[in-house]
Amino acid sequence: MAWTWGEGPRVLLAHGWEGTGRDMVAIANALVQRGRSVTVFDMPAHGRSTGRTTTLVEMTEAVTAVARATGTPDAIVGHSLGAAAAILALRDGLPARSAALLAPVAEPWLFVRRLADLLSFSQARYEGLVGQIERRAGVGIHEIDGATAVRSLGARALILHDPADRQVPFSQAEALAEAWRGATLHPIRGLGHRRLLYDAEAIQRVVRHIG
Repeated sequence: MAWTWGEGPRVLLAHGWEGTGRDMVAIANALVQRGRSVTVFDMPAHGRSTGRTTTLVEMTEAVTAVARATGTPDAIVGHSLGAAAAILALRDGLPARSAALLAPVAEPWLFVRRLADLLSFSQARYEGLVGQIERRAGVGIHEIDGATAVRSLGARALILHDPADRQVPFSQAEALAEAWRGATLHPIRGLGHRRLLYDAEAIQRVVRHIG
């Protein structure tokens, strides 16, 4: 499910894991006020879109499919795992001129390790979990690495991240900024993982970067 409104160069906005397109509406409306058209959408198995489960690979394919269906984007905005999907879509040929990434994930496999540690999995059980994920996604879990993907990208990028984010470590943003030649990292303090989607300063930084 996707929604498009506004007039001007297109911006595609990708929400994160367990989110919906509604998460991106505050940023989208600010972009419309600055002369952009915007598309927000629900990832597979999220919001009003179909499905019960999904993977980062499928989220990446969704970004590309929505861009193909609604018009080639001049820019892309992604939050959390949606930012990871945006990076992989850019790597795979999405021709956006600029990108804004909020609390981005660079190494998704780290979160599988974190989950296994939280549940006190043995090494064998952890390896079994990884094997199931790899069979489901059709790709090796360590092959999905944002810091490697961005080395080949030419798009200008703005990265916003709270150093105290408890869900996605700030080191993920640092890894992306170090590897991406056209990227600028701005720490945004006191907003955690999700509040930066609605914060006036963060939104204006995104709008200025894309505009």
